[in-house]
Amino acid sequence: MSNHFHLLVRVPHRPEGFDVPLEVVLARLERAIGDKAMALVRTQLGLWTRSGLTEAIEEWRQRASRKREDGTVVRRGLSERMREQLTTASERRVRAEVL
Repeated sequence: MSNHFHLLVRVPHRPEGFDVPLEVVLARLERAIGDKAMALVRTQLGLWTRSGLTEAIEEWRQRASRKREDGTVVRRGLSERMREQLTTASERRVRAEVL
C-alpha cells in the first residue's frame, strides 16, 4: 500500500463567541484544499453573491468555520492532496519502467 498514510492534526478549540471573517476562512481553506477545489468554492460563492443570497454565504462561512475547528476540512484537503502527489509519483515510476 504505497499510497496509504496516517495524518494527525491538532486544532485548538475556539472560545465561545469567536468569529472568523469570510476572507480569513477562504484563505485558510485555500491552503488546506488547494487551487482546484477552491475554484469550485469561489464559483459557488460568486453565484450566491450575484443572486443576493448573503444569508447563504453567512451560513456557509459558519459551517466552514466549524469544520475547520473540528479538523474535517484540513484532514480531507491534505488527504486528497497527498493522494494526488502519491498517485502522480507512482505514475511517473510506472512510465519510467515502461520506457
